[in-house]
Amino acid sequence: MWPPVDELAPGAFDGERLQGRAGLVAVCFHASWCGFCRSFLPTFAGAERGGGLAFAEADLTALDDPRWDTLRITVVPTLVLFRDGNPVWRRDAPLGVGLSARDLEEMAAFARGL
Repeated sequence: MWPPVDELAPGAFDGERLQGRAGLVAVCFHASWCGFCRSFLPTFAGAERGGGLAFAEADLTALDDPRWDTLRITVVPTLVLFRDGNPVWRRDAPLGVGLSARDLEEMAAFARGL
């Protein structure tokens, strides 16, 4: 069983930087009203982790959440890989498609190369 996925509040970010998290952290930005997000979150939570990769999620259900603007998120789900707090890889879901296990595999392959 994998460790639980942490929920990140707006205060966990300083602009585009993820604060207080060293190493690799994959963050899924989602919203409860998004059907593609609801489909992707179980895949995200159940994904294989290795090499010190941590998983966290950030709920952007409130449309006035400042992370929409500070992180330039225009569509959910959006998957961002942070290394020592800095974004190093990103995948925005194609409109009308969402994200898939393949997107997670591509992120993990990128992380292994770091």
